[in-house]
Amino acid sequence: MGPVQGYYNSVSNSDPARPPLVLFHGVTSKAADLLPVALAVKYQKTFSEIVLIDLQGHGGTDMCDEDIAFSFEGMTDMALETLDALFPTNSEDAVLAGNSMGGLVLFQIGLRGRKNPLYMISPGGASSSASELAALSKVFEIKTHSSAILFFKTMLSEKRYKPSLFVNIMAFGCLHRTASQNVRRIFKTLTSPDEDSYKHDMSKFVAPAGLFWGKEERLLADSDLQYFKRKLSPFLVGPVDEPDYFGHVPFFDDPFGVARYIGQFADRVIADKIKRSERT
Repeated sequence: MGPVQGYYNSVSNSDPARPPLVLFHGVTSKAADLLPVALAVKYQKTFSEIVLIDLQGHGGTDMCDEDIAFSFEGMTDMALETLDALFPTNSEDAVLAGNSMGGLVLFQIGLRGRKNPLYMISPGGASSSASELAALSKVFEIKTHSSAILFFKTMLSEKRYKPSLFVNIMAFGCLHRTASQNVRRIFKTLTSPDEDSYKHDMSKFVAPAGLFWGKEERLLADSDLQYFKRKLSPFLVGPVDEPDYFGHVPFFDDPFGVARYIGQFADRVIADKIKRSERT
């Protein structure tokens, strides 16, 4: 499987000594949905470059008939190949931030022993029971515009006002994307109780990690948050970010706020790296 064909990037005017940032979207989303966060990051000048990637079967990526491409292994392979193609000499220097399925991909990248700093925003992929996965699968059964509206509202903060027109437009996009055969194959992977990739071996995990989980998270269970807190505890750089007024897809709630949290994570990683180098 070759590098993804749907990525594009935006170069900011920040300090070139800062690391690049690579953003990963969630299922039914696409790189273009992350543009508000990318523009906010560019405005805050916390990274040398911002790259947005379309994951397999989303946005401008090539379609694929191989089931492996839509497995955890296949999505992770694609992400790593893309990183190495974008940054052939320093791919592990890039800070990676991913939401939902994008956070799941980042977690899988860490399990492979990569050293990229990983900022996981409401990541999916926590080890779950068959009944929990069945309940999650039911949420993604979007067949009508009204069910798509309900689904999209579940992703958002209830405390923040969203214009009805915006919600309806985004719901239309959700309905269209969830009808995709490739997206449905991803749903099957995400909600399979027999998926071996849910057995998380942390023995190779070395990446500095950050975890963002909005207090208005209504798609994933609190047990998912506790799972990631336990697994990532030895690798967390700073506290878990659990802000109010953010739901499952926080870049729709407040892109500038999300950009600020990502930038603060990068600052902590850089400061920690400097401290460790001073000790040696």
